[in-house]
Amino acid sequence: MAVTIQLKSRGRPIKRLPSSVDVNPNAPVSELASKISSATGLSVHRLRLTKASDGSVLTSLNLENQTTVNVKDLGPQIGWRTVFIIEYLGPLLIHPLFFIPTLRTYLYPHLPASIATAPPTATQALLLTLTVIHFVKRELETMYVHKFSSATMPWRNLPKNSTHYWILSGVNLAWFLYHPLNTVEGKFSYWNPSAKATYILTALWVFAELSNYWTHLTLSSLRPAGTTERGIPTGYGFNWVTCPNYFFETMSWVFVWGLSGFNWAAGLFTLISAGQMYLWALKKEKKYRQEFPDKYKKKRFVMIPWLL
Repeated sequence: MAVTIQLKSRGRPIKRLPSSVDVNPNAPVSELASKISSATGLSVHRLRLTKASDGSVLTSLNLENQTTVNVKDLGPQIGWRTVFIIEYLGPLLIHPLFFIPTLRTYLYPHLPASIATAPPTATQALLLTLTVIHFVKRELETMYVHKFSSATMPWRNLPKNSTHYWILSGVNLAWFLYHPLNTVEGKFSYWNPSAKATYILTALWVFAELSNYWTHLTLSSLRPAGTTERGIPTGYGFNWVTCPNYFFETMSWVFVWGLSGFNWAAGLFTLISAGQMYLWALKKEKKYRQEFPDKYKKKRFVMIPWLL
């Protein structure tokens, strides 16, 4: 037997929002969202449905007759997959620009042309190669590996989300990594890796990147295509910490930092990235404990074994 749900706009009034709809109480919430979407012309991804009584997100239509549900328009949305593709595109476009001789005079206008156009060192070329490989890997994983629990986010958040990659790991990191004075004076770096150290750090970087990829495959395998189901990850890395993918990601940037001679810009990006991933790891540990209270084995360390 159908029940009648009263609808009310929350925040900005929604045009053509019906005052009520009839739904099957045994149907999923997506059925109510689809009916509202059809009536208003808004994508279901723009709609947030909450109970008027307590403000909690609507998770079931098993409600009393005449229950009021608040409907909020979240505004124009953009798919999470597209968001990540745009974010990672920044460093891929920006870093190679610093290897174009004619552009270097404009990128470093405070330097004499003879210095600004000095050929990059072998180490700088290696850093460019590793950076490009890293973000190409990120793009490919976004397109073919990652599965997202949320379909979209508001368009207005895109500039904020992209700042980390386009500015911090894009313009700022590239400007200091490939600075001409690193070539002639070793400025902005505090160590000149030997050939042996370079081989070792590069090998460790490859190990970290491959390990990160493997953990992403593990996470992807937990969620059937087209669903938002969660599972408990196990296996390589996941028996040590909650989020080994963040651990290996951090390690790969630590090795880049070492190869750069401990360049401060690489260190800053690594530190900020690690800090953000640590906060995400804490949230994921909390979610696992809440969603799988009887099955999940609590972790003491969420990101770095025996440390964090």
